[in-house]
Amino acid sequence: MSVKAHIGVQGTRSDRGILFDVLAPASVAELLRDGGDVARSVTPATLEAMRTQGPHVQTEDAAIVRALLEAGVVIIAKTTMPQTVMQVDTRSHLHGVTLNPRNLHLSPGGSSGGESALLAAGGSALGLGSDIGASDAMQARRRLTPSTGGSVRQPAACVGLYGMRPTCGRLPMRGVRSTMAGAEGIVGSLGPFAHSLRDLRLISKVLLSGTAGGPTPPWVLDPHGCPRCPWREVLQPKKLRVGVMRCDGRVRPTPPVRRAMDTAVQQLAKVASVELVDFSLGSLGSEAWDLARELYFQEGGAVVRGLIESTGEPLLPLTQAILGAPVRDHTAGEVWRLASRREAHRRAFMALWQSAELDVLLCPAAPLPAPRPGRVRYWGYTSHFNLWDMPGVVFPTATTALHTTDAHWEQELESVPCTGDADEHHRAVFDGAPVGLQLIGQRWMEEELLAAVEVVAGAAGLGAGL
Repeated sequence: MSVKAHIGVQGTRSDRGILFDVLAPASVAELLRDGGDVARSVTPATLEAMRTQGPHVQTEDAAIVRALLEAGVVIIAKTTMPQTVMQVDTRSHLHGVTLNPRNLHLSPGGSSGGESALLAAGGSALGLGSDIGASDAMQARRRLTPSTGGSVRQPAACVGLYGMRPTCGRLPMRGVRSTMAGAEGIVGSLGPFAHSLRDLRLISKVLLSGTAGGPTPPWVLDPHGCPRCPWREVLQPKKLRVGVMRCDGRVRPTPPVRRAMDTAVQQLAKVASVELVDFSLGSLGSEAWDLARELYFQEGGAVVRGLIESTGEPLLPLTQAILGAPVRDHTAGEVWRLASRREAHRRAFMALWQSAELDVLLCPAAPLPAPRPGRVRYWGYTSHFNLWDMPGVVFPTATTALHTTDAHWEQELESVPCTGDADEHHRAVFDGAPVGLQLIGQRWMEEELLAAVEVVAGAAGLGAGL
């Protein structure tokens, strides 16, 4: 196996794609000393947060790494991430640009792009990344790790792999290095990459089994962060009600993605055990994107910006786009109001889900196939479900981008509602770029979700390696 760079493995460095993370402890102390240049440029609270980032070289294994080692896993590598971990691309001044082995002109996605690239190139049998999600009272007690909204699922789709983002707390996060320890608005979930649905189910079952002689279960490794929720064996459903969401209401998918959705729906319509129902987010999709962006950096991004700028490291364009211009710290009252808005939004989404009586929801994993490096700034198709803390699995399809079939999409652009920062990044179609789709399930029901993926991807003839 391989694991994402910020997941703690004893004796190894856990970098977050920033130069600060390769400094010796003595250099860090000198850099952040009272009266120094950094101390004069940031607030006392930000300086204190920068001083409590933890050791760069890990003195113990992360909780999930301990469980993997107990299960007999051999960890062969830690893999690259983008600057700050907060991008759906993988570029940093530490490691350069990570490329997509399916097509070296393309990105492997992010922020777990090193994982997706290594697995897709055949260098690892299984991988472990992180994928961000919405908080609740249980996660609020833990040290939390920032990542983009879709950091397992989006890169899995970019390279033609299976990837899962479980419910927050299903797998232990303790020992994963953070730049925003204690942030409660948006929190992280660890999730596996695999070449097959069989392997995705295997690693989930091993980590969650809780049986004698197996690895230490999550609720023992991280009792404050993980509920006692052992793996359950479930049968394939006799009847599956599948919602079909073709667009999130904010950014319309490009033709290769629309073709993959059309193929899926056409094939699933022939399956007697599957009932399809159209599903629309209405205004919730656009509102979710705006709310999630507010929740990422409630202190204005001061800590992340301070860590990067303290060494003189330039902000990469996508980092600058995510952080935006420096803004003031939120007051406690403003943080409370944001949390209240988040909970109201989750209730509104669940009301839609329940009114449609869905078992699962089929939708794009992204509005476009694997993009050019450094050119994607919209990940709403995954981050919406992170905000609502809904587990999701991305699976590969038989659809690939074809210039001869899909190049006409530019002529459609004028009539397609699209955000300003999305359209310029959708202007190229690369032959052979894979297209993945996403199946969303209900909280704490990963077992049922994986059984549904087998029905949807298998019966519809979409996935390989079931």
